[in-house]
Amino acid sequence: MQTSENTKTTIVSTILLLIFFLAMGSFLDTQSSHAMFENEPILEGDLNNDNTVDIKDVMILSESWLDENSAADICPTPGDGIVNYLDFSKMQSNWLVTLDV
Repeated sequence: MQTSENTKTTIVSTILLLIFFLAMGSFLDTQSSHAMFENEPILEGDLNNDNTVDIKDVMILSESWLDENSAADICPTPGDGIVNYLDFSKMQSNWLVTLDV
């Protein structure tokens, strides 16, 4: 039972750390120029396609953490097969960026 509690604590700590780094991240106005699929976001990190990288996208990323072949796998372009810190870093670089469309 101790291992299960440690796993839960690790997951919660990781999510909180992700949110902290996103909140402290830079606000670069960077967008992707490589839309491979019709539904692929133009703004890297905008996983729900609402033209803003925000907490909703963090939730999607955290739900996909360490998943293979996920739409949240955005870095390196076009993805490396797993959702990890590289994808988080790309999302962080566009944190709170909004595209006017």
